[in-house]
Amino acid sequence: MLLSNPYNPDDRVRNEALALCEAGYEVTILAWDRDCMRPEEEQSDGLLVRRARIQGGYKQGARQGGSLLQVWRWFGEQMGCLRPHVVHCHDVDTLPAGVWYAWRDRKARLLLDAHENYYMMKKPDVSEPVAWAIQMSEQLLTPRAHLVISPCEATAGHYRNMGARKAVVVGNWKDPESFRFPPEELARKRQELGIGDRQVVVYIGRLSAERMIVPLAQAVRERPSFFLIVGGYGEQTEELRFICAGVHNVHFPGYIPPREVPLLTAISDIVYYGFDPTHPFAPYNAPNKLYEALAAGKAMIATDIGGELSNVIRSTRCGLLLPRADFNTLSAALDTLSTGTLLAEMKERAAQAGRITYNWGVARQTLLTMYSDLLSSRRYAATP
Repeated sequence: MLLSNPYNPDDRVRNEALALCEAGYEVTILAWDRDCMRPEEEQSDGLLVRRARIQGGYKQGARQGGSLLQVWRWFGEQMGCLRPHVVHCHDVDTLPAGVWYAWRDRKARLLLDAHENYYMMKKPDVSEPVAWAIQMSEQLLTPRAHLVISPCEATAGHYRNMGARKAVVVGNWKDPESFRFPPEELARKRQELGIGDRQVVVYIGRLSAERMIVPLAQAVRERPSFFLIVGGYGEQTEELRFICAGVHNVHFPGYIPPREVPLLTAISDIVYYGFDPTHPFAPYNAPNKLYEALAAGKAMIATDIGGELSNVIRSTRCGLLLPRADFNTLSAALDTLSTGTLLAEMKERAAQAGRITYNWGVARQTLLTMYSDLLSSRRYAATP
């Protein structure tokens, strides 16, 4: 597996890699440590992780070209030693190295795991020439992959339009068992945070302006019957730290390790996911927060951004969709859920959807079937 982040771990990567290992595959994760802070090699959950310690930031556009070339070269050297049967490229920025290796070893199977619509995600942050280059790269390289998998149908459709031979949805769905804890552990965590009997809203993720976290913190701050758990990192970290300072019904520890997310989600009542609906990437967004809420049986408050997020919330009736996320709309949503039985009903519907439909066991079986088909094709055909 080729990965352009340091594997902290990345939840989708971890779930897929563990599923493959449990099915008898030998998996090596080759990751890019841009901050040069992680071990060059380690075992994580039984998975071998090797990292390229090559300096490089995020959202740098063309300035990142030199670092990317070094990373692709490192990926190629590692694959030359490992000689994989399948090269599993996580997102388009690792695909050039995978295409190069599949050209070198014509029996190797190449899989693009498109976590996002890469072009739409990057377009607002880069210059027009860089956006054009990303689009041309997708059109040129996507047909070279034997299979594309993605977390939602909208992203799968995008890569079909880019010439994908086959595109299949493998959702970012979760295992409900990972979000179940003994009642005494839940009570102990609530006591530790000073929650009492208040309703809990949780958001753990990127702290950036398009996520609309600041108005959520402001709305909860004025409602003592609610308690907010917010964690993550991003450009709004310091602003949120200032807003939350001295507020008794907000817990903001900064970065929260992935291993702590299930327990904090389990003690909550509402999972929040705000996103700017005017962002070009919005309709392709299939956030982990949605599937964490379903697995844990929690209601959602989210912006109506279209695509997977809106479709699932509407079809399951597990939450409230807002036309925009600001102080007024979030205040009204919290007030709506603070009385009556609506919150309990939404939580029950979320739990049912997480058990039956949006369950990692279903996505896991799709992944394993696709891998089996890939390796069968390897025996009979070389890369065109």
